[in-house]
Amino acid sequence: MKVAKPKTVTKAKPKAPAVAASKLKKAKPAPVASKPVSAVSKKEKAGLNLAEIKAKAKALGVTADKLEKAELILAIQRAEKNTPCFGTGTLACPHFVCCWRVDCII
Repeated sequence: MKVAKPKTVTKAKPKAPAVAASKLKKAKPAPVASKPVSAVSKKEKAGLNLAEIKAKAKALGVTADKLEKAELILAIQRAEKNTPCFGTGTLACPHFVCCWRVDCII
């Protein structure tokens, strides 16, 4: 004769209360590590002054005796083996990493 096993009764887990979609926190966008091109500091907007440019020229061996600022920068660009393009009026300049960019385009 077979003996029936007693049925085990399990309690149902209570359901979690429903949360309205409006109460859920929205994910914040990740912070941007670098600053946009338009957000430059006051010093960067001012560019280099003539004394700083002459110091850079002297370090490269460029004589800066009677040169104007633009001519001096062009001489520095040539000494650095870069394209001497300062002040040529190219508004769509492809050289984004250039220490003369602020003075050149503004």
